[in-house]
Amino acid sequence: MGPEQGGVMAISDEMREQLEQIVQYGDQIKAMFEEQDSVDYDIGDYDEPITQLLGHMNEVMETIDGGWS
Repeated sequence: MGPEQGGVMAISDEMREQLEQIVQYGDQIKAMFEEQDSVDYDIGDYDEPITQLLGHMNEVMETIDGGWS
């Protein structure tokens, strides 16, 4: 577990960076989805941002409670 403040785990700089990446990749996926009809993305085009999103989510989940349950 990480540093705690008042019984609540503080957010380290590393976790802050991971959370920022989650938001960034989430925004990228959302933007792609919103323009899907005009751009006609193939489902494979979503592979890289979703893979990156899941990787960063996994890092956060491992820090919170040891990983996906």
